[in-house]
Amino acid sequence: MKKSTITKEQIGTKIHQNIGFSKRFSTNFVDNLLQLIISEFKKDQNVKINSFGLFKLSNKKERVGRNPKNRIETTISARKVVSFIPSKKFRNFLNTNER
Repeated sequence: MKKSTITKEQIGTKIHQNIGFSKRFSTNFVDNLLQLIISEFKKDQNVKINSFGLFKLSNKKERVGRNPKNRIETTISARKVVSFIPSKKFRNFLNTNER
């Protein structure tokens, strides 16, 4: 099975086709939704979308890493990362044969 990636533009096009909003409105909607999610992360908030999942913001501490090719140690700086935890409903949908 070949995996493919869907883009913001393709999501906007699918909203346009399935719901009937104008293409410009659909594209702006997707952009605004993503900007809203990003702005909540900047406020150190998690984002929960009911029946879909939780986008969780975590802090990673500074640590020592090693380049596997030449084994030179380097410091990996502290940073924030986002992880996704799917809802039970979403997990069940993915794991059933009915799609």
